[in-house]
Amino acid sequence: MSLPNSQETFVRIGCGALVGLLVGLAIVVGTVGYWAKSLAVILCMVALSVAICALIGWRFGDRFFHSLHKWIGWLR
Repeated sequence: MSLPNSQETFVRIGCGALVGLLVGLAIVVGTVGYWAKSLAVILCMVALSVAICALIGWRFGDRFFHSLHKWIGWLR
């Protein structure tokens, strides 16, 4: 397996961050929004989701993005 070039790396991280933003917002709207006592908790949850999905997108690349349809149903 060859290493991705820098442009592909930035695209993977950027797309992963966008997915993480959507996942984080879905989690906040679906669950955490009811129990969170402050805006800081909500922002930390979304930021953590963005960071994790960006790292996973960078590390696993196409396998991560092709597996999204499996766990997007879990968010509903």
